[in-house]
Amino acid sequence: MFIFISFLACGEPTTDAVSTQVETSTRSQAVVNLREPTRPDGYSPLTVSARAKDELSHLLIELEELEEEPLNRALELLNTTTGPCEPCMQQGISTADCLIGGEPTQCGNILGYARYLSDVAVNVEDVGAARTDVTFIEPWQVSVGSDAMGQSAVQVKVGLDLVDPFTPDVLRVVRELESEFGDVLEVTYAFTPLERHPEAREAAQFALSGVNIEMVVSAYGSGADGARESLMQEPGVEARFNSPRVMSGLSNSLTFMDENSVSASPTFWIDGYRRSGAQRVEVLRSMISRARYMRELQ
Repeated sequence: MFIFISFLACGEPTTDAVSTQVETSTRSQAVVNLREPTRPDGYSPLTVSARAKDELSHLLIELEELEEEPLNRALELLNTTTGPCEPCMQQGISTADCLIGGEPTQCGNILGYARYLSDVAVNVEDVGAARTDVTFIEPWQVSVGSDAMGQSAVQVKVGLDLVDPFTPDVLRVVRELESEFGDVLEVTYAFTPLERHPEAREAAQFALSGVNIEMVVSAYGSGADGARESLMQEPGVEARFNSPRVMSGLSNSLTFMDENSVSASPTFWIDGYRRSGAQRVEVLRSMISRARYMRELQ
C-alpha cells in the first residue's frame, strides 16, 4: 500500500518560478504569455515554473509531435494545473514541476496525468475552460482503489445514500457511462447512509439483502412509510434483512465512510481518484479517460 508521505519529495518547487509570463529569449521554446492559473475551487499553484518543451519532452514524448499552437496549450496546462496527489495540492506544485522533480516510484500517476493533459490540448482552444474539467479538486485517496492498476477494467466505486434526492440522477449517469464504456469499466457501490437521512440505513439494508438498487431508490422516493412494507414483499428479503451477512455489510459500509471521511452523496472513486458530490457526466467521462491513459503506461 502507498503512504502519502512517500510523495513528499515529488516535484520540489524551483527557484526560477514566474507568475504570469516567460521570456522566450532566455528559455528554449518556453510557454508564451502564461496566464495566471485559476481553479474552480479558487485554489491555484503557489509557484508556476516556466517549464519549456525541451525540459519536458524527454519525459513526455508526446510533446515532440505537437504543432506550435497545441504545444503552447499543452505547456500552459502542464504549468498551471496542480499535480493530482496530496503533497502537490498542499504545496501548490504544478504538474510540470512534479513531472520533472519527482521520481516515478514516488508518484506513479503523474506521467499518465501529464500525458492526458497533452492529449486534451490537441482538442481544445480555451485552455481555461479545459483546466476546469481536468483539474483534480480533491487529492487522490490511496486507501480506495490503490490496487486498481492490477485490474483489467477501470475501477469505479460509487458511494451512495440511497434516499438522497440526487441518487436517481446519479444512477442514470452511471448507467450512461456503463453503456458508453462497456467492459472498460467495472462499477461497484458502497452504501454510505448520511446521518441527515434516518431511513438511509434501512434502505442500505434492503440493497444488501439483494433488492435491486433502482427498486430501493424508487420505493423510498415514493415515501419512506410505504417503502419498508413493499420491499419486504420481495422474495427472500424478510429472512435476509437482519441476517449476520447483511448487518456485517452495513457495519463495513459505516466503517468505510469513517475511514475515508465520506460526508457527501454521491462520492466517486475512479481508479482511486476521488470526486465528492453530484457530477456532470462530462467530468466523470474526463476522469475515466485519464484513468485509461494512466493504465496504458503500466
